[in-house]
Amino acid sequence: MLGGLLLLALMNITAASEDYCLKVKTTVDAGYILVKVKLEGVPDMDKVTDGNIEYQLNAADPVDKCWAEKIEHVMVTGPKDNKWQGEVHYGSNGATGNFDKNMQCVEKCDGQKTVIELVVEQNSDHGTDTSKTTVCIDGNWCKLKPPQATTTEAATTEAPTTTEAPTTPKAATTNATTTAQRAMVSSVIRPGGLLASLSALVAHILF
Repeated sequence: MLGGLLLLALMNITAASEDYCLKVKTTVDAGYILVKVKLEGVPDMDKVTDGNIEYQLNAADPVDKCWAEKIEHVMVTGPKDNKWQGEVHYGSNGATGNFDKNMQCVEKCDGQKTVIELVVEQNSDHGTDTSKTTVCIDGNWCKLKPPQATTTEAATTEAPTTTEAPTTPKAATTNATTTAQRAMVSSVIRPGGLLASLSALVAHILF
């Protein structure tokens, strides 16, 4: 009974662990950014920033949060004309793990689709080099998705083939049998063979 309760408690702890994390950090320009997170199995999106707050450099990160549920996607927008520019990091090993995975922009973004540095703005006068940056402008809601997990197919080893033992040709077997039969008949009818032996036996009895 006690063992069962301990196992149940361990399962609950494991299920409730907050492994899926998002960090949005202001690194270049202070500004406004609105972020919503869609979690797997949760119908409503989690609004994790305030569109009326100007997020400053060297201050608290706009987003630094983990969830027990997987992150399906993240929606970002610039709610005001003040450009916000910073970094987006994703991790799946908890708050103390590495934020070593890059999200991908799949809707409405200009510039780089792999999100490392991000710009959001209500208008389009950001003046940012889009060859190095992901840009979400004109009040669009841009959709970011975590990287897909890769799977490696297990290598399969074919069983070695077996070699059948060579079979004796049927004709050779038949010929060998016929030769043996002929030899037996010949031994019976040839002089000095079985008939000669029988004759000698009869003569011995009679005389």
